[in-house]
Amino acid sequence: GVFGLGVEEQALAHSIINDSYATDLALLYPPHIIAITAIFLAVVLRPAGGLPAGLAAHAASPAVGSAAAQSALAGFGGLKQSGPKLAKLVDWLAESKVDMEAIVDATQEMVSLYECWEGYNEKAVREAFAKMLKDMK
Repeated sequence: GVFGLGVEEQALAHSIINDSYATDLALLYPPHIIAITAIFLAVVLRPAGGLPAGLAAHAASPAVGSAAAQSALAGFGGLKQSGPKLAKLVDWLAESKVDMEAIVDATQEMVSLYECWEGYNEKAVREAFAKMLKDMK
């Protein structure tokens, strides 16, 4: 492909697209915006050294660390030093007619989703519901 994505990056981008259905992105943006966002996040979140710890088991428990979120949103130009794949992607985005504001908004939405999932504790939610139901009686 144009960006030379590896198998892991393709799989991660696919997972990010699937995760986007837990948001309202599909109602707000056309599919190409979500796809580009997924590719961008997959390249940013999967450095050459491997996946960040929170994403290593992405399918079971997706979580994006705040450091990765900060680098994803810090500014596309500054990311070019992060590697050849990211440089190609940034150059392509700069030359394209893609709505960059939409890409940034979609990226922020996905990072927010992963931060929410990272902080989710099913046991605490169950206990809160049980307490609420008990208090209603």
